[in-house]
Amino acid sequence: MIRYPVQFGAETGLIPQSDFICVVKLDPNAEETFAVPEGAAAMLFSATTDFYCRVNAAAAVPSADVTDGSASELNPTMRRVKTGDVWHFISPYVCTITLSLYG
Repeated sequence: MIRYPVQFGAETGLIPQSDFICVVKLDPNAEETFAVPEGAAAMLFSATTDFYCRVNAAAAVPSADVTDGSASELNPTMRRVKTGDVWHFISPYVCTITLSLYG
């Protein structure tokens, strides 16, 4: 669980700056992966443009409806993560994604 900083005796609702930040660079329609390192419990995403991702499965830019639950997620913000999980990323554009990890 992420603990928020306390100021004036109350939680601020703000997360601290991560001390472990990674970058994933994407070329158009070329998948890249990122393995969650030991000790990480949450990951905050920020990107220069739209991207899709999946955990432990190939990501895809949708070209039609996907109604069986296997679609890639568009632009997540923050997710719980587990050590060893592999995140797959793809974008139809050149994209830079920062991954801020929290223990």
